[in-house]
Amino acid sequence: MLTRKELKQNAKEQLRGKRAFGVLITLVLFAISWGAALIVMGCWGIGNAFSEGAGIAAMVVAYVLWIILVCIISTGYSWAFLKLRRGEKTGVGELFHPFRRFGKVLGANVLMFLVVLVVYFISVAVAAVLATFIHPVLAVIAGIAAAVLLCYVALGFAVVPYLLLDQPELGVFACIKRSRELMKGHKWELFVLCLSFIGWYLLVTLTCGILSLWIAPYVNVVMANYYDELVRLSSREKSELETEKVETVEEIKEPEIVEAEVAPVTEQVMPEIEETEKTEETEETEQETLQEEATEEQEWVDESEE
Repeated sequence: MLTRKELKQNAKEQLRGKRAFGVLITLVLFAISWGAALIVMGCWGIGNAFSEGAGIAAMVVAYVLWIILVCIISTGYSWAFLKLRRGEKTGVGELFHPFRRFGKVLGANVLMFLVVLVVYFISVAVAAVLATFIHPVLAVIAGIAAAVLLCYVALGFAVVPYLLLDQPELGVFACIKRSRELMKGHKWELFVLCLSFIGWYLLVTLTCGILSLWIAPYVNVVMANYYDELVRLSSREKSELETEKVETVEEIKEPEIVEAEVAPVTEQVMPEIEETEKTEETEETEQETLQEEATEEQEWVDESEE
């Protein structure tokens, strides 16, 4: 795994000559988000012209649509910098490409939001019970534990936007599961990486968000590099695992092959041994017969001479 320094250095190299594009696409993202937020407020005002209930209903509907829009274009923003990191062709229009996979992108974002929301409400409920019935100090401890748990869950979803681009065949649940697999053992590492940008975030706050036009592209390219590193590590581990399985199978098969080779050889050698033994016995019998005949002839000659 590359170090934080190497990830950031690579991001700077990849952004060289493309900073203008980073500023432009970030500016478009902010303009759309803020413009849509103004429309939400406008809907509330228009609804109020008829009645207070109509104003609230109009604002709720507009707010939901605004959240959906922001989720979609934010995913497209991540896609743009992943492609930039890989040297692929991209542009401002990449912000709207997730609309081609609207259902999957929206479903993934909704599911992640619901999981985080459930964890949040459970944590709040536990803290409230501890504060009311036991001791306020325990509620503080529970609140800290809840924050850690929320961070842990959110970090598990960190690479979902990139997987939505790279593996479109995956369903929503499979995509989230794959993200958790890639992040297994790397959550603390990613947390520290995100924490290393805290100085930049403070500067963004001091400049009323203006500096984010410069910083946001840089952070997103670093994250894209981190995602590609996770995929590379996962592929290498998978390859090593498959190699180990092949070696294990070969080790199991080797004795079977030796036995299979020995059996035919034994079957071929045994008849040859038997034939050799028979030949030797025949030769011994013939020699004994010849000796007996020679002895009989000699006795007959001796008798004739007498």
